[in-house]
Amino acid sequence: MSPQLAPALLGRRARVTALREKLPGLSELTPAEQRVLRLIAEGRTSRDIAELLALSVRTVENHRAAITSKLGLAGVNALLRFALEHRSELS
Repeated sequence: MSPQLAPALLGRRARVTALREKLPGLSELTPAEQRVLRLIAEGRTSRDIAELLALSVRTVENHRAAITSKLGLAGVNALLRFALEHRSELS
């Protein structure tokens, strides 16, 4: 491993651990929900995500609702705001 890369990876790991402790619901996300959350963090729409993952838009919307519930988020843009704020920890 490159000496320049090690601190960045360790820092990212620490941020991910801190985020999981702060939001225990993050650990409860299914692999599909985690993929959807990462794509939301990339700024993708439900339609884009559905096409990329070969799902229906309704299935993506169900995943978004489950993620929002598990993370205890409220409001129409809360999930997008959360995903964008934590983009580096989610990828």
